[in-house]
Amino acid sequence: MHRYTLFFTIISLLFPAISISGCSEISGGLAEQETEKAVFTLDSTGYAHVSEWNVICSSGTGIEKRRVAADTVYLTFTVQRDTPAAVLAYPVPQNTVTEKTTIHPAGGIYPFTSTVSMRDGFSADLLASLYAGAVDRTEAGSFCVRFNWDKFIQSVRELSSDPWNLDKNRILRAIVSRTFTQSMLKPRSKEKIYLP
Repeated sequence: MHRYTLFFTIISLLFPAISISGCSEISGGLAEQETEKAVFTLDSTGYAHVSEWNVICSSGTGIEKRRVAADTVYLTFTVQRDTPAAVLAYPVPQNTVTEKTTIHPAGGIYPFTSTVSMRDGFSADLLASLYAGAVDRTEAGSFCVRFNWDKFIQSVRELSSDPWNLDKNRILRAIVSRTFTQSMLKPRSKEKIYLP
């Protein structure tokens, strides 16, 4: 059995909604590695009528959650030096009763991006899902260092279709098993169902 598969749970069960409560919460301890402050710019372009943001930083050191005002420009997190960290900003609509559409998070991945934006939300969400499935977050951080996140982010940005239509489970399994190829960045095909 591949040694990295031991710290990942079944990828297909990873995607329950992430609940956010309170203003700030940190879980998981800082590993005994060098840390640094990572500063991100929050780009709200494409998000209308936001009352506040639920922000999550997920990395090999743990998860940090906080709520920030709608007009927040900068986000600062303590992260392991040179280890990928996913920052996700979920917009909270001003009127939750009338706005029932799914709003995908803005995202960014340290150390490859310095902006948390709509265009990098899918990539950051994918990295956060890898950490969420890890039994040992520190070991997961070591594993994630080996994946070419910079190239992945650029490839997702160049897609002509919405990245949220990609088969996320398949991509996650491929990353964990080290079989990921760029051809997996194609939208799921729509299956035809024939009725008798």
